[in-house]
Amino acid sequence: MKIACWMILLVATLGLGSVAKADDQASTPDTFYGRFQGSGFTHDPNAALFGLGARDLDVEIGPAEGGGFFVSWTTVMQSPGDKGSKTKSSKVVFVPSGRPGIYTGRPEGTTAATDGMSWASIGDRAMTVRLLHILDDGTYEVQTYQRSLTDDGMFVFFRSDLDGAVMKVVTAQLHKAK
Repeated sequence: MKIACWMILLVATLGLGSVAKADDQASTPDTFYGRFQGSGFTHDPNAALFGLGARDLDVEIGPAEGGGFFVSWTTVMQSPGDKGSKTKSSKVVFVPSGRPGIYTGRPEGTTAATDGMSWASIGDRAMTVRLLHILDDGTYEVQTYQRSLTDDGMFVFFRSDLDGAVMKVVTAQLHKAK
């Protein structure tokens, strides 16, 4: 378990190290526009064994009507062994909230993005998107996607919290598609 935690920490440190070299102008959505693809690792701190897995990610960010922007993402989760893979896609359109650097979400697509509320904040070369879901039993899940610009693309840090407990962490390095 300690090795898995150290591995996640190392990947996060390496990814965030290249964030510091990115352009300081990333305080508006248009700085993030483009398509980014890559892969990373997931860590489930509650898994019985190692709780590690591989992910392929595709993220697109672009302009939307009304002065807003959209974030669209697809994640392909690789199953251990030859059990196949599972794909999830979501899209959220964000509009200005009236407060600098904060945007409110209008979900589109899958129920993962439409059952709850979402918002985005931009600052310090990072775009953070949060999705809040109230579950049937009254508990909640918050998914946080922090996308930080790097010299050659984007570093993604994802965290899923269920009623305050960390359920999953994903780190990935994405490269800007041409």
